Amino acid sequence: METKKVEMAKKYPRSRQARWDYDNMRTVSAKMRYNTVSKWHRMCTKYGISSNAAIKAYIIRCLSAGKFL
Repeated sequence: METKKVEMAKKYPRSRQARWDYDNMRTVSAKMRYNTVSKWHRMCTKYGISSNAAIKAYIIRCLSAGKFL
C-alpha cells in the first residue's frame, strides 16, 4: 500500500506532492500527536487562555492533589 501511495504521489508537481506527502504519508503516531496538539490548541482558543497558562494550571492542580509526589 505504501509503495502504491509513493507511486501516486510522483504524478504531482513538487509543491502539490509535498502537501500530499504531509497529509497522507505521516506515521500513525505522528498523526495522533498532531491531532492531540491541534485539539489542545483549539480548546485553549475556545476558552480564551494560552496553552502555557493551561499547562501551568494543570501542573499546579496535580501538585496540589499530590499526583506528582
